[in-house]
Amino acid sequence: MTGQLVDVGHWQQWLEGRRGTARWEQWSGDHPALQGWTTTDLIAPTGSERTDAMQAALVAVAQRGEGEAAHLLLVQLRPGLTRLCRWSVGRHMWSWHEATDEVRAAFFETLYRHRLDRRPRKIAANLILDSRQRLTRSNRAATGSGPDTWSRHHQRPSSSGRRPGPTVEPTAYDHDPGSGLAARSAIVAAVERLPGSASSRRLTATMAYRAWILDQPRSAIAAELGLGAGTVSTRLHRLRSVVDRRDLLC
Repeated sequence: MTGQLVDVGHWQQWLEGRRGTARWEQWSGDHPALQGWTTTDLIAPTGSERTDAMQAALVAVAQRGEGEAAHLLLVQLRPGLTRLCRWSVGRHMWSWHEATDEVRAAFFETLYRHRLDRRPRKIAANLILDSRQRLTRSNRAATGSGPDTWSRHHQRPSSSGRRPGPTVEPTAYDHDPGSGLAARSAIVAAVERLPGSASSRRLTATMAYRAWILDQPRSAIAAELGLGAGTVSTRLHRLRSVVDRRDLLC
């Protein structure tokens, strides 16, 4: 799915398939706001209070570790997120291929950190606006053109004086943060040496943690992150090339 924000057809097939139908019924049992939606309306919902309630429910479901809910929100918000891609390319922040990766990474990070207790409404607008702000901060940090408040508060300090590196286990998928301490340290050290923005490095770190620490298949990682399998392999190959050979991970 290189250069493509999300494969809408894939998610429509999933929603209409047996697995998607069963998953949706399970979520709807916990969240009444998810009941009574057609596939067409879920793929391209119109703005309304009912849609807002449905998307708030999807945020809650995604934050408990349901990757399909996160990707359904990506599908629903694709018009606004595609505009973010065009905006970042127009500002010469990234190429189109890089922009889709960066926007997707910023969106997922924003989604998993969204505080429903503080902002339970206007879900789509808040996720898109916060993703844009995160992209701006990441770009400033990468180019040295301004402060990166998020990185300063959420990334681990560096005793070597180098810029802080991304934490490896910030997402809802990392169920065992206490495992593989030495390997995780090697990943973090290697990620610090990668080019690109903070969001891009965090995305690579997440891939590495899932593939090398949690031993998840790359196809599953690609599906959950909305990426092509080739993109995951390329990023992991690039990261492996800078991992200290004494801490070889796989």
